[in-house]
Amino acid sequence: MKVLFLTREYPPYSVGGVAKYVFWLSKSLARLNVEVKVLSFGNPSDSNNEVTFFTPNSSLSANKVGVKDNLKICQDLRTINRIADNFFVDGQFDVLHIADPYLGPFIKSPNMVTTVHDTSVGELRFMLRNIRTVLDVKYSIFFSSLGPLLEHFTLKRSKAVVAVNDHIKNELGRYYGISQRRINVIVNGVSIPDVILKEEAKKKIGLNENDLLIFSACRLIPRKRMDLLIKAVKILTENGMKNFSVIICGDGPQKHSLLNLVDEYGLSGKIKFTGWVPEENLMLYYEAADIFVLSSEYEGFPISLLEALAYEVAPVCSNISPMILTERINGLIFERGNFKQLAEKLRLMLENAELRMSIAEAGGELAKQFDWIKVALKTKKIYETLLYGYK
Repeated sequence: MKVLFLTREYPPYSVGGVAKYVFWLSKSLARLNVEVKVLSFGNPSDSNNEVTFFTPNSSLSANKVGVKDNLKICQDLRTINRIADNFFVDGQFDVLHIADPYLGPFIKSPNMVTTVHDTSVGELRFMLRNIRTVLDVKYSIFFSSLGPLLEHFTLKRSKAVVAVNDHIKNELGRYYGISQRRINVIVNGVSIPDVILKEEAKKKIGLNENDLLIFSACRLIPRKRMDLLIKAVKILTENGMKNFSVIICGDGPQKHSLLNLVDEYGLSGKIKFTGWVPEENLMLYYEAADIFVLSSEYEGFPISLLEALAYEVAPVCSNISPMILTERINGLIFERGNFKQLAEKLRLMLENAELRMSIAEAGGELAKQFDWIKVALKTKKIYETLLYGYK
């Protein structure tokens, strides 16, 4: 069986979880004797036997989206869809797996599977609550116009759809008219590290072994609500807590407004933004961290949370759906949008070392349930059903 993945991002051109999804799923499928090739936006000079990169003219993977950019996006999609279709002309591949529903509106290949991590409808619903920049406004225009149109055409052409959780499945039925029978729920996976050397990792990023590190990693976009973490840290420092530092990895349209908020609160010595970092460096931050914060108002199935669990980092998470954590067992949970409650949960984690370590250890055990090979087995079954009618 031969499968072509179509994605907007793939290492080293990683922006968010989609790149990790394609990377780890393709590697795991290969272990199951599925031949996989990836077609992605990126620099063609970095192409190899595993991946073919195509240079986009649009801002689909960048931080600006406007009306003119939307036209360029359509041109890029038509071109990369044509490239994908050409791979199927002489029978090189059996299945086309699209990793993002924006990407396949012009596809003609018959055996198409599309994975949906989130939807334009979901993005827009929570984006409108937290618009901070002009770029946020431009993104909201995309998610209210071209975005759902691209999703609709891609999903209509798909013989099977993968949703990463039940509420995404429900959104696809309610807002996109996709039959529930066509939708398969397969959650994301995580790669489990062989060994965790926390003290050594702390030293490598410039911390003392006894320093407590609060860590978060995400795209800096409205629904991630990084402003909540900054406001919570302000409360902690005002209450005299000093034995911690905060590192946020990631980039996005809200970066400058968040940096301004840090300066406004006088927290530039407490909170550090690294910008985008390569995968190997990102894992080092996970390894060094003591507490992980997921402050989102809307998610699919966040790989960042799974990575924190895998590295035995105690998570403090907003009560998003799906909630895989159990309060005070393998995480602490706060009400979405409530930075005061987030501050209280962080205070508890910082002050109670026994609870923090117990939660971290239990989280490590929870992460083992989300091995990528399990995701690959379920995905391969979809391919087989599509091609051979297996159930």
